[in-house]
Amino acid sequence: MVVALAVLWILQAASPPAELAEAAKALEAEKYAEAAALLEKVLAADAADYRARFNLAFAYSQLRRDADAIAHYNKVLEQQPDLLPARLNLGLLLLRQKNPAAAAPHLQAFVEKKPEDFRAQFHLAEALLGSGALDPAARAYRKALEIDPRSAAAALGLGRSLARLGRIEEARAEFLRAVEIDPQYADALVELGDLLEQRQQPAQALDLYLEYLKSKPEAIAVRERAGVMLLQQKRYKEAVEHLEA
Repeated sequence: MVVALAVLWILQAASPPAELAEAAKALEAEKYAEAAALLEKVLAADAADYRARFNLAFAYSQLRRDADAIAHYNKVLEQQPDLLPARLNLGLLLLRQKNPAAAAPHLQAFVEKKPEDFRAQFHLAEALLGSGALDPAARAYRKALEIDPRSAAAALGLGRSLARLGRIEEARAEFLRAVEIDPQYADALVELGDLLEQRQQPAQALDLYLEYLKSKPEAIAVRERAGVMLLQQKRYKEAVEHLEA
């Protein structure tokens, strides 16, 4: 799963308290500890100030105080249920905390209002896949790919969701698309090969391993696996070359 980081969205009033204005400057300068200290003072004076609470949650997220950030974003949403940036940030943080089932409703609420936002759509798909909602995950990945057809991550996610649905040929096309879009996703070939082996398709799996080794010749475990499979197919000369390596 992609590690999601909260996005910055600073809320300011027309005439904010001095501490809130200073905190905004500190956030912009990425001085998160300083901003947090200022915002804590603002909230101590006025617990209803959702602007300060939102910014404090953001500062905490940047300080990796995720539990505190999540608690404050939840409080913000109690005060302002339609505040979309809080929905997005909370969903991303919950994903970072490996809680996709809790993240999905917040990300879903965001994309319902902003369906063309690729980042939110992609992370919604990741949350759905992580929580086992495979059909909705596949639909969300497809939507993400409509927004950005060149996203290798979305193609790979779609392939994984289709594979878990048992639609292996469709999945295969998406795994290969991910690698075609971005060769840095070559590990997807090994993942797909493993899936094909599980489905008793060793010849197709071997082809993928050999293709992978063209770009990653140092991958000893894959080379060993390919060598064994070549032996099983009585392709002895090729097997020896891989096993010697």
